[in-house]
Amino acid sequence: MRTPLLSLLVVLAFLCDSPAHGQRPELVDNAVVQDSARNAIAHDLREGLWSEAIASGELAGEILLELTIEDKGRVETVFVPSSTLPINWKNKVKDQWMDHRFAFKLPKGHKETVTVPLHFP
Repeated sequence: MRTPLLSLLVVLAFLCDSPAHGQRPELVDNAVVQDSARNAIAHDLREGLWSEAIASGELAGEILLELTIEDKGRVETVFVPSSTLPINWKNKVKDQWMDHRFAFKLPKGHKETVTVPLHFP
């Protein structure tokens, strides 16, 4: 009787001590956070975000985004210091990233500001 119970306790102790799988990595360095956020945005654009509007020429110009990312990886604020996009596209681009959740997190209580320049041909 004790052998199965002991085996179960050993397995449970091992599982509780090992790191959980599938959790988002915690980033500390600002440069790493900048690169990770920029890569995630570039990935979404490569996957076809607004591809029809870009192809038709409706979405053309540049925009500079300043994203404030909170500790859970969620975008808290989006500030646009400069943009040559039409006002409707400026708002769409800004709204796309508001409340976006990145696949990383920051140390508890920590926030990072990320500057992302976007150019639409």
